[in-house]
Amino acid sequence: MKYLLDTCVFLWFVSGDSEKISRKMLGELGKPENSLYLSVASVWEIGTLYQINRLRFLLPEPPEKCLETWLSRTSIKLLPIEFRHAIYSPQLPFHHKDPWDRMIISQAICDDFKVVTPDGEFKKYPVKTLWL
Repeated sequence: MKYLLDTCVFLWFVSGDSEKISRKMLGELGKPENSLYLSVASVWEIGTLYQINRLRFLLPEPPEKCLETWLSRTSIKLLPIEFRHAIYSPQLPFHHKDPWDRMIISQAICDDFKVVTPDGEFKKYPVKTLWL
């Protein structure tokens, strides 16, 4: 299965926040047959939230250093934003106002990913989600 991690799930996963992700979810993410992806939109979101002091408590150093370290220690791959993702995103209904989440939804729909997210708003779109 190809899983696209919501930004919060990625941060909880790499920081070891076991209170936010269930053992069952961690077990699913850890299966060798599954491929985990992080959208470049999440990188943009993490950088932005860090700059406005909303993630400094979680990140031990600036995002450009943390993200490189975390990605190199895991099998999580970066998913670039392509033209088809960018052009599809504004066509989505406005159930969700967050531009980063809308891009993740767009990428998941265009590329047939299942999004790992606790965000119930994602279910308002024709996108597959998973949260155990």
